[in-house]
Amino acid sequence: MPVFLFTDIEGSTQLWEKFAGRMAEALSRHDAILSGCLSECGGRIIKHTGDGVFAMFDGDGAFQCALEIQKRIAREPWGPIGELRIRVALHAGEAEERGGDYFGPTINRTARLLATGWGGQILATPEAAQSATMPVGAALRDFGFHLLKDLSQPQQVYGLIHPDLAIQQFPPLRSLSSHPHNLPIQPTPFVGRQKELGEILSRLDQPQCRLLTLVGPGGVGKTRLALQAAAERIEAFANGVYLVPLDAVSSPDFLVSTIADALKFSFYSQQDPKMQLFNFLREKNLLLVLDNFEHIQAAADVVAGILAAAPKVKVLATSRQRLSIAGEWLTEVSGMACPAGPNEDLESYDSVRLFLQTAQRVSPGFAVSDEGRTAMVRICELVEGLPLGIELAAGWVRVLSCEEIAEEIQRNIGFLEGLEKKTSERHKSLWAVFEYSWKLLSQPERDVFGKMSVFAGGFRREAGDNVAAASLRLLLSLVHKSLLRRSPAGRFEMLTTVRQFAEEKAREAPQAWEEVQDLHCAYYAGFLDARSGKLTGPKQDDAFKEIGDDIENERKAWDRAVLTRKGPEIGKSLQALYSFYDRRGWYQEGQSAFEGAVGALAGEDAAPVLARLLARRAVFTFRLGRYSEARDLFGAALARSRALGDRQEESFCLNSVGFVARMTGDWAEARAALQAALAIARETGDHFAAALALHNLGIVTFSEGDIPASRRLYQEALETRRRSGDSFGVAFTLNNLGNVAVMQGEHDEAARLYTESSKAFESIGNRWGSATCLNNSACSAYYLGRNEEARALHEKSLAIFREIGDRWGTANALVGCGDVAITLRLYPEADSHFREALEAAMDTRAVPLALHAITGLATLTARRGEMGQALELLDFVLAHPATEQEARDRAERLHSELGPDAPRVGEKQVPSLEEVVEGILGRR
Repeated sequence: MPVFLFTDIEGSTQLWEKFAGRMAEALSRHDAILSGCLSECGGRIIKHTGDGVFAMFDGDGAFQCALEIQKRIAREPWGPIGELRIRVALHAGEAEERGGDYFGPTINRTARLLATGWGGQILATPEAAQSATMPVGAALRDFGFHLLKDLSQPQQVYGLIHPDLAIQQFPPLRSLSSHPHNLPIQPTPFVGRQKELGEILSRLDQPQCRLLTLVGPGGVGKTRLALQAAAERIEAFANGVYLVPLDAVSSPDFLVSTIADALKFSFYSQQDPKMQLFNFLREKNLLLVLDNFEHIQAAADVVAGILAAAPKVKVLATSRQRLSIAGEWLTEVSGMACPAGPNEDLESYDSVRLFLQTAQRVSPGFAVSDEGRTAMVRICELVEGLPLGIELAAGWVRVLSCEEIAEEIQRNIGFLEGLEKKTSERHKSLWAVFEYSWKLLSQPERDVFGKMSVFAGGFRREAGDNVAAASLRLLLSLVHKSLLRRSPAGRFEMLTTVRQFAEEKAREAPQAWEEVQDLHCAYYAGFLDARSGKLTGPKQDDAFKEIGDDIENERKAWDRAVLTRKGPEIGKSLQALYSFYDRRGWYQEGQSAFEGAVGALAGEDAAPVLARLLARRAVFTFRLGRYSEARDLFGAALARSRALGDRQEESFCLNSVGFVARMTGDWAEARAALQAALAIARETGDHFAAALALHNLGIVTFSEGDIPASRRLYQEALETRRRSGDSFGVAFTLNNLGNVAVMQGEHDEAARLYTESSKAFESIGNRWGSATCLNNSACSAYYLGRNEEARALHEKSLAIFREIGDRWGTANALVGCGDVAITLRLYPEADSHFREALEAAMDTRAVPLALHAITGLATLTARRGEMGQALELLDFVLAHPATEQEARDRAERLHSELGPDAPRVGEKQVPSLEEVVEGILGRR
């Protein structure tokens, strides 16, 4: 098997700019060294690549040659240039020889491997290692599997190590695997399109280009171009590149949550999700690839908002029409270039190369005859170079000749000429290929193909079997015919244009189409129901991931159930869907979905389902900050659950009522509701509800200052959660037990608890929890007088909260930063921290937290000698019913120090919180 060798000079562009007069001579010596090494080791140069060579070995001297190149280049005196550092990559495999050059995936992969290396490094694949002999004293270091920029399957990479190499240690490889991204592995190699790709990359490189939209018809290859461009430029974006697939998104309202999902960002408060996303992106340097934007055009304002809020974020969109946003750059994407006739150099045309590659993939022995060359060119012309059309047409070479394929496409285009023009000419020609492929399907294949269009965002094999009666044989048959694709994760997917065609065919039988929608609805209701019991136990993370993978299908099934008033399906779906929305922070979507379901079932004979819907709708209403409305909804849900005798649901409602009350500072109501919830949970054996009530009661008693009782409650909650395998709940309760230990002066125990909690949060990938543990550890260090340590921990916590966009966490960390700054006599810094904390707390309506910030500002005001103003702030804190005991104790101490004879709380009128905040923020 031939071994191919690629080299280049690291940083050659900069060297030419800096040493323009010297580089020509240096490059000449470089070429001579490489030519000599290759000649001595049995290699031959295929071509020079500017600052490197592309060479081939039929024997086994490739590794020896690579080593000699590095040794000779390293010891050569390069004068003022200083040194040249050469990268070398080795890969083996078959390649197509044409005109003295070599082409194909093996060559492309060697070039991609080279791009991951560093100057002075020799990289190789296992194929190369098996095809050539190692030099004496050499060994291979396994760097593991890396995703290269061709987006094909990950490649195992070795590095040659030898004592004679000048450089022995290198940074991590510059592969996609070394950068944050979610770019999917592609089932086929990227073919051609170098001109279009170069134009896209050139525009992305320009600082003023913030939004670049690739515009073109369906099937023209916009998505593949965008993915390749994103992979090529991943190093330019420190925070990564992220694909946001939009083809299955059913409404513009879901764009924000879909982007957040792609970024693995969870919403955290009742604040507008759009603003939370903007805050998360504000300091990020990343590229968003928004794919298939055309059907959610109304959400273009979200894209404009991201660009305005996050100056280092760029957007690469694909769409059939422009987004019409100020500053938008456009790149028109058309079909691949087609030959003018069969006598040209056909393989130099991208359209022909794609046809041949696809044909050889479905029929490995395929070779085009002289007669077939004319037909192949005709096929490419008929589909106007559209990649999807070419792939579909080539998928039939196993059973038809190129001449027969061309004739069928021509006949179908003639048929479509008589139809109303709904689409562009290009799209019409693609539809002709679909029509042709449809005609060649068997009746069972047609039935399954049409039914599968009901799925949104792909589906698992089990879903295809249950909803569309799609056997594995039928699925694979449609995959082979390029009408269906199977992702590396095992999901089956349809391209948007193919799905649209399939749905048109399915709708030609209205009754059957209604039936398949009902089957889809029933399947995903059962799917959600089967996972609802796992969302509080040891398998909860896996269950949430499974729900997230099929969220578009679940949304569609829920909408169908609501539209057709299917109470049983809504009942099966609601708990899992509620838990997923709540954990992800998709509060607005949850509110909308459950409000619609309540309206659909009102008056229906679905009282138990309606009671549960009301309670969960109330949770989302509360999360959105509508406390009064939420209280009324919880009251209605509680009355319904009591009337139905549903004790478990009654406990859920009471727990929620207590949650609302404790967040608004109504400690007495919170305690009563939570104690009632706990009693019912114990009666019904609902361990999850019991642990939640215990945890929330611990927070209430902690806030009221009864620390020993709080510890007992937390400890019981922790034991219950551990028994049930609730890793998420365990992490939270451990963290709160750490707070108790701090208040009791047990700082070593607090450190142990915070560490255990942090590890638990890390194991489930919850950065919010990790940041909270850091912040609480800072408070412990502050109480011990370790102010510099406390400052560093608070700042580290603050950085994470800012990064994930959590306003509540940011405000909490800022209060801690302000307290430490006062102790260190950094008064301007403290003032800035407290003011920012107060603004953030008010934005999230976190009243107790705002009162903590005001207490800190009162302390700072007193340090500045403004005693009267400090006393006014302290009186307000002491009078407010939502003040937590820790802040109350601190305010009492300071009030006594400043003015033992000053008027006490209750002897004068106390202003509202809004008035106090306005007065503080208006003063500088």
